Amino acid sequence: MPHRSCAENCREAAEGVGIGVAEGEVPDPLNLFMNVVVEWGDEGGGRGIRLERPVTKGGEWVVLRAEVGCVVVLSACPNDVSEVNGGVCRDVLYEVF
Repeated sequence: MPHRSCAENCREAAEGVGIGVAEGEVPDPLNLFMNVVVEWGDEGGGRGIRLERPVTKGGEWVVLRAEVGCVVVLSACPNDVSEVNGGVCRDVLYEVF
């Protein structure tokens, strides 16, 4: 069975409100509590991303304000195969005001 992804979660949530998102067309996520290191290149030409252990702690939070109408999809990252979640997936709590 394939491993779930945040892209798959986004597609399913968008479909739930009537928005079709084709595979490969999911917008880039805003990873607020993850530690994704972007490598733009070095003398050897290497570039890409590294998924590392988070530097945030449980209970930390952020407030965002939409200034235009929008659809927001929130997904607790389902990645338990790298260090990005410290190897453990957790629930996420959110409130809409």
